[in-house]
This record gives sequence, structure tokens and C-alpha cells, in this order.
Amino acid sequence: MVTDVSLFQILLGFGFFGLISLMLQRRGVNYRDRVPLLAVYNFITSFILIVLYRNLISNYVVTPGIFEFILLVITIIVFFLLGNIINKRFPISKVTKLKYKHTYVFDFDNEYMITKISDVFFQQSLVFVLISYLLSKNLHVVTIIFIFSIIFVSIHIVLILFMGNIAWSHVLLSFFPSIIFAFLILNFRYGYLYAYCLHLLSYLLFRSLIWRKFRSKI
Repeated sequence: MVTDVSLFQILLGFGFFGLISLMLQRRGVNYRDRVPLLAVYNFITSFILIVLYRNLISNYVVTPGIFEFILLVITIIVFFLLGNIINKRFPISKVTKLKYKHTYVFDFDNEYMITKISDVFFQQSLVFVLISYLLSKNLHVVTIIFIFSIIFVSIHIVLILFMGNIAWSHVLLSFFPSIIFAFLILNFRYGYLYAYCLHLLSYLLFRSLIWRKFRSKI
């Protein structure tokens, strides 16, 4: 348990586990193969970091009720249903998938979606811890959103090392959601849960945009 933590320590902790996840994906534990292993890894490391920083987030987290639980379940069901529909109606060629073999969003099959649920949980754990840290410094809301957005976008730049130039799409598209995530967490009682649901569903839009870019190559 961490009682006195710095921003650097938070980023180092999440960055360490995040880099291991990316390395595992290169070693064959990814969104296509050994899916349960990567999903379990994401959940376990998320809980480790949440427990580690529980004193930091305890003042801002509220235990979800029945309605919030139902919302989460519905979100996951919608994610799977729409994900399968999008994947069938807007297919991407095997040639494109092979060219961008580390861009698993091209697949968007059940294996991808199962792993993405755990991946977004890990990402949102970082989001909530970071915003809790900034809140603990008594910063203005606008300042918190600005600092968080810069950090969130910067983190996505690391993906370029693993995914190549196509990762710039993640970087460019991460700015606006970062503002929304921060706004939800700062202004709503269960904002952290709403941010998770929105983050998960945003990949449906991202997959659709990817198809629009590559449809002429299908």
C-alpha cells in the first residue's frame, strides 16, 4: 500500500505492467492467441495497482449499485453484439490484417473483444488513479483535465514502437476521449464506471473508422 506517492511513481507502476503486456503480445500472448492469459494478466495487474494506490482513490470511489451493475452488463452485451455485426458487415482483408498484424483491432472477433474488456479495465484503472492523484493536489478542474489529457495522449505515443505509424491514429484519437473521461469522473458519482463503458464502446467507432480508411483495399 502506498501512502505518499508521486506522479512519476504512478506512471512508472502502470508503465511497467503496460510494457510487459505489450511484450507478451509480441511473444504470442495477445488478442488472437492465449487470450485467457492476457485477459487474466490485465485484470490481476489492475487489481494489484488499485490495491497499491487504494489510499489515494478511496476518497473518490463510490461502490456501484444495482443500476450501475446492470449498465455495465448491458454495455458488455452491446459491445459483443455490435462488435460482431460491424466485423461481419465491414470486413477487413487478410492481406491488410497480415500487414498490420500487431493492430488487433482489425480482427474485432470474440477473442479480441474478450481481451479488450480487460485491457480497458487496466487503462481505466490508470485513468482513475491519475485523476485521483490530481484531485488530491487541489488543482482546478480545468487544470486537472488539461494535465490528464496531455499525459493520456503521451502514453499512447509508446504504441508507435510496437505498432508502427498506424499507432498515430490511436494518439490523435485519444485526446478528445481523455477530456470526456476526466469530465465524467470529476462530475458524476459513478463517473469512473461511465468512463469505462464509454471507453469500451468507443472501440466500435474506432473499428468503423479503420474500415473506412482501408475499405478500398479489401
